Amino acid sequence: MAKTKVAPLKKRTIPCLELIGAVLANTLTCKILETLQLKSTHTWYWCDSKTVISWIRSNPGQHKQYVANRIAKIQELTNVDAWRYVPTKCNPADVASRGMYPSQLEDLSIHMATKGRKLLASKHRD
Repeated sequence: MAKTKVAPLKKRTIPCLELIGAVLANTLTCKILETLQLKSTHTWYWCDSKTVISWIRSNPGQHKQYVANRIAKIQELTNVDAWRYVPTKCNPADVASRGMYPSQLEDLSIHMATKGRKLLASKHRD
């Protein structure tokens, strides 16, 4: 699942915007699992921001309140080890924000299908 949002009017850094996306992904996943009544499932979260991954794995108290509150929410709902890094080039969720022509989508889908599948398979072995 990918979701694109318009950046808020209040200026935020790119890592803060990525963190908002991580909270959204986390919240949506929890709602889906609850709706489908899935209690025991292995869920992986992928993010192309190393900063956000490091924040999620850190103590919320060492950050400013805005970041700390979002980190705490993610840590409350998920296991921090379920968060993985995906390089931006391999992140299909970024397609909506790249500004592509329709003719480029076929080449991209072939690239994502081959490279992305290998990346996901290798990361699950961790």
